[in-house]
Amino acid sequence: ANGMGVATSYSYYDALTGAALCGRNDAVLVLADAANYANASIPKANRSQISSAYVFGGPRAVEDKVFSAFEATTK
Repeated sequence: ANGMGVATSYSYYDALTGAALCGRNDAVLVLADAANYANASIPKANRSQISSAYVFGGPRAVEDKVFSAFEATTK
């Protein structure tokens, strides 16, 4: 899970490019939006292994509350 990515499920552009980077780094890409951000099972289950992650699309694509929820699961 280290180097995992988070992208929104609303637009495929960020997820598509994020998937390429995550695939190259042998990491996962989590699709998250305001409707499903509470289900952060991958970061929660692997929190001790995660030292870095990527957010694709920035705050305009991935809302602050989604980013904060994923950030909180890795601390």
